[in-house]
Amino acid sequence: MVFAGLLAGGKGERVGSATAKQFLELDGRPMVSYPLELFCSLPEVDRVIVACNPNYMATMESIVSGLSEGATKVRMVPGGVTRHESVMNILHHIFAGNITPEDKLILHEAARPLIDAETVHAHIQELQTHEATNTLFPVVDTIMLSDDGIYIREVVDKKKSFIGQNPQGYVLTKLLERLGGDIDSVHNPDDIDLCGLFMNNGGKVKIVKGNERLFKVTYPSDLDLLHRFISGGRPA
Repeated sequence: MVFAGLLAGGKGERVGSATAKQFLELDGRPMVSYPLELFCSLPEVDRVIVACNPNYMATMESIVSGLSEGATKVRMVPGGVTRHESVMNILHHIFAGNITPEDKLILHEAARPLIDAETVHAHIQELQTHEATNTLFPVVDTIMLSDDGIYIREVVDKKKSFIGQNPQGYVLTKLLERLGGDIDSVHNPDDIDLCGLFMNNGGKVKIVKGNERLFKVTYPSDLDLLHRFISGGRPA
């Protein structure tokens, strides 16, 4: 079974809207509907679990009921205060059932609405032979490290540098093993990304090639960029 986990629990305050950003309208549709519709339309995805901001549960239910296909795949869990809490709520829902070594999770953020079927397929394929996957995109600018924000400590080799995107993928039995066999005992005070937790516990993550459309909507200017992509244009 392939589960898709969709993180839609945030507030998106930096985007400058009173509405949580994942529910902002893009060309007449809420942002979250784009990845939701894709996951529901893919025959290889069996279940879609949405971690939803508790204040928008009714809105999310309305969006699900309006789907042209795959609405019966959707289950909703409350989103947490942090990304980690939302991820754990999705995992609690999944691990409440019986999991086999063939079961997989594709984890994605609603704030990256332009996910495509090809990328999802690539993750599912790589999870046939790897424990975990993550979407990476090569950096364009030079990355520099500083310990104090005043002086540069190190210039990072650009050829070894990537931007972490989404989705991520996991073989669920391997993920549970890397998390110590009990997700209730996972201690994550620094809100480390699930990929980081997996790697910190000895996991190896296969890279899936990302693309420029998989950026995360964070600031108001990102909404303009989204509109350009959706309308078929290209950023200047």
